[in-house]
Amino acid sequence: SRINSTWGGNTVDMVRAAKYLEIYREEKVLDYVSNVAGPALLKGLHELQAEFPEFIRNVRGKGLMCAYDICSPELRDKFLKECHANRMLILGCGSNTVRFRPALNVPIADLEKGIEISRKAAKAVFKK
Repeated sequence: SRINSTWGGNTVDMVRAAKYLEIYREEKVLDYVSNVAGPALLKGLHELQAEFPEFIRNVRGKGLMCAYDICSPELRDKFLKECHANRMLILGCGSNTVRFRPALNVPIADLEKGIEISRKAAKAVFKK
């Protein structure tokens, strides 16, 4: 068990992980992330950067793990608060980075809504 050794294994967690991998294969979750959702999220983030280039920089990502930098920690924190006020759960990372890590099965409509909330927050915080 995990209680008496670092790498002793946990049978329940191993069975659960194996089932998750089986579901991912059957439902082609990673194909969806790589070919549909990930590119859609990055496209939306690049559009935000194009709209607010003086504030949003360095859009990057792989699959659905994406991020960008905001020009200052203070503006990043205000941006996050504005997103939260608009019911979007989003986290910062480091001093001035905004990160996105939605569920692997996130619908495109939810990604689009997240980009729109980000746009609304950017307009409010960056006064554009």
